[in-house]
Amino acid sequence: MLREKAKQQGFDIQGIANSLQQHRVTVEKDFRAERVSQKVLKKYAKVLDISIGDFYPTHTEAPTKAVSAPSENLVIELYKQLIKEKDERIKLLENQLSFFPSAVQLT
Repeated sequence: MLREKAKQQGFDIQGIANSLQQHRVTVEKDFRAERVSQKVLKKYAKVLDISIGDFYPTHTEAPTKAVSAPSENLVIELYKQLIKEKDERIKLLENQLSFFPSAVQLT
């Protein structure tokens, strides 16, 4: 796409390379690339006097997907389950503490 824009403006690769003070090989590599970063596009946009937006497709309408909110009952059930799991973990930790002697008792 960069190559077409440069050709439309009447630039050749060597002329662009000279304007950017880069090697011709670097410009050729950028021109052959399927994707280039915004940083690279900005560099060429200045020289070619084009907008970076020219390189991105415009969407007239973004696809939307309806997302339903979870019901109150579902949320409540999930919280109950989380609380139950938390309580089970606390009981497990309490059992571990009573089973293993503290570091002070070991000395």
